Amino acid sequence: YATNFVAQAREKARKLQEAKVAEEARMAECEALTRGLLGELLSLVKTARDAAGKAHELAKPLKPLVTDAHPSDVDVANAAEQAAKEAMYHCSLCADFLVGKRGEMDKATRLKAETAKELLSLQSMLQAATRQCADVLKRANTLRNRARPKDAEAKHSQMEAAFFTKYDKDGDGFLNREEIAALALGEYGFRVPSELIDRVISQYVGPGKPGLGLNRLHNLRLAIGLARTEAQALEAQTER
Repeated sequence: YATNFVAQAREKARKLQEAKVAEEARMAECEALTRGLLGELLSLVKTARDAAGKAHELAKPLKPLVTDAHPSDVDVANAAEQAAKEAMYHCSLCADFLVGKRGEMDKATRLKAETAKELLSLQSMLQAATRQCADVLKRANTLRNRARPKDAEAKHSQMEAAFFTKYDKDGDGFLNREEIAALALGEYGFRVPSELIDRVISQYVGPGKPGLGLNRLHNLRLAIGLARTEAQALEAQTER
């Protein structure tokens, strides 16, 4: 009996040791994967940051104008806008990567604090790049509007008015809260947070007005685009 007891104890100890070794190997694999994913994300964020920086440099010659812009200024605006759109694409890649890979990163439980700190830093970089792109797009669009020929400007205004009317369901010439939310969902597939609508109304709706006017449609689009990109980046942070 004593011999069997000793043998059983040794077998149990052996199995526990094997399980411990296997778990250690699994954790080491998870940690290696997490560090690799963080490295990939860092590379993506740096690419987005550099792309946003390039767009910002291209947009530097764009100054506030009081008269019509020169054709050469339009060329600069177009180049800056294209660079900003490419940078926004890279920002979206970062957000998609973070959402898709966060679950795998969380498996490395011993690196939880380190991972959270690194992700917070990367998300801050990403948000800064996104805002930089939005600023370039706004400046480029402002200058191009000044330089647009009268006939093209009229056509653009008609298209904007038609777009605006599509969501102005009550036909009062303004977009109320529900209509702003419908526009964001219908055109961008984005359920706009109520606090963003509050901010837009606070910034762009004048006293006594029932909602956002056609002249603020571009501001609304920029606000929705920026919020959508930030929401993708912050979604993973809220899942922790």
